Amino acid sequence: EVYRFVEKDLYVDELKDIFEKTYSGGKRLAMVFVTSNGKESGKLLGTISLFCVLNGIGEYGYFICKKLSSFLIDYFSNSTTIPVSYNRDNYYTIISTAFKEANKYLKTLTYIDTSKNGASCLLLYIPSDGSSDIYCANVGNSKCVIMNYQKSSPLSYAHKPELVCELERIQMCGGIVRNS
Repeated sequence: EVYRFVEKDLYVDELKDIFEKTYSGGKRLAMVFVTSNGKESGKLLGTISLFCVLNGIGEYGYFICKKLSSFLIDYFSNSTTIPVSYNRDNYYTIISTAFKEANKYLKTLTYIDTSKNGASCLLLYIPSDGSSDIYCANVGNSKCVIMNYQKSSPLSYAHKPELVCELERIQMCGGIVRNS
């Protein structure tokens, strides 16, 4: 994991390039610090912390993960995505909408059989608004746990059809679960 310092007036495309170059270099970008001069010695003006873990499923799972990664970077880099006034409801809406839009996007990839290929996703967003909130969302068989002073607490649960609540949700959406 690595971190980067950037100047206040950085363009979204430049930030996107930082994320993509770090990722293609085999490293995970843990945090971006926005400082007055773009260096460690500058005054801290804010942070950008968005973590996403994707796990491909099926023959084209890796390809789907690459597509989703690019989609989510574009989605969260878009200045119209993040509202001017921040509050808890905005973050839930932003993340929920991101997942819905990602699902729509995947359905446009008609050359991939999404009944046999896909991805699970865990997304963690830490806002720079001074709060101590962490927003976590997941789709599929992924789970996030936070550790604090040797005590762990789950932030999410894996969406497995063996769980009664998940089985009921699948059936309410018209899905079928088969044991095979």
